[in-house]
Amino acid sequence: MATEKAKKIWDNYKVIGEVKKSEAIKLVVAAAYRDGVQYINIREFYIRKRDNVWMPGRDGITIPVIIPVNQGKEMVHTYTQLGDLMTEAVAALAVMPMEDEENAVWYTPKEGK
Repeated sequence: MATEKAKKIWDNYKVIGEVKKSEAIKLVVAAAYRDGVQYINIREFYIRKRDNVWMPGRDGITIPVIIPVNQGKEMVHTYTQLGDLMTEAVAALAVMPMEDEENAVWYTPKEGK
């Protein structure tokens, strides 16, 4: 079996902090650069049971801080917009009932699964 060549994911990456989600899961927040673009990376990590080592999971989100669009003529400030929306979501949750049949979201699995 051939040894695979390492693939660079980030040009620069710095862990800023973490938030425990449970005893076996945490969210790691990092600042990162790739191809000259600044990102905030939030990744879920889990404890690997066989050796008790924290490993990156599949779940996460990478948020560009500013995205150049229209061949760089315009800049979309993604971080600011997402921050505002998250603040709105927290305010909505403060007055939102825990359950509301009119606004519930349901999933119906496909036949045969």
